Amino acid sequence: MGEAGSQGILHVGACQLDLERGLLLRDGTAVPLRSKAYSLLAHLARNAGKVVTKSDLIGAVWGNIVVTEDSLTQAVRDIRKALADD
Repeated sequence: MGEAGSQGILHVGACQLDLERGLLLRDGTAVPLRSKAYSLLAHLARNAGKVVTKSDLIGAVWGNIVVTEDSLTQAVRDIRKALADD
């Protein structure tokens, strides 16, 4: 994952994460991603190179809402699909 540019763009593999518009882009085209999956991807991209625990991720994305690890697993699955990460 790359650094944010002056326009709030993070490079994630072959995609770009537009933090200002809240979009994941591939070749300039928006890639559909549910809001929690987008929030998770943005959190991971902002913390590239750091160890982030499951608990930290759940807290950052879901806040005070009680969810199981299945919610995190589903969001990761959605991200991998959006990034075409086999």
